[in-house]
Amino acid sequence: MQSLEKEIEELLLSFGINLAIIEKWHIEKAGNSFWLTSKGLKICEGFNMQCKGLRVAEKTKLGWKPTSYFLQFFATYITKKIVEINKNELLSIIKGTPVEKNCENGYVAIRFKGHIVGCGLCKNGKVYSQLPKELAIALSENCR
Repeated sequence: MQSLEKEIEELLLSFGINLAIIEKWHIEKAGNSFWLTSKGLKICEGFNMQCKGLRVAEKTKLGWKPTSYFLQFFATYITKKIVEINKNELLSIIKGTPVEKNCENGYVAIRFKGHIVGCGLCKNGKVYSQLPKELAIALSENCR
């Protein structure tokens, strides 16, 4: 397997993602983030690229926070740290009001109607939204 830093391996495993699934991808660290790209991606010289690929996670004061888009992309492989929410709970956390759930402290994958919709933060039995603003708006519009 490609050489991933121990921290990102631990993050993937904490969500139940088998590391063998990631082998067909390239993960690299850039600044405070890990990025996922196709293996063998060639960057044309002369282009000033700000970023490439899909951001997997970013370093926060609480540890590595997976991005909502990464969790969506690998949703079928996530088997741990899933918090199921209903429509009212989804609308509540989008508005900034946490919902009570039985979960361990840390980042979780939020599942709504059987689909991983993004990242949440469980703290003291409450789930807070970690969804990007544009995703939260789209979800709230589709829930009405």
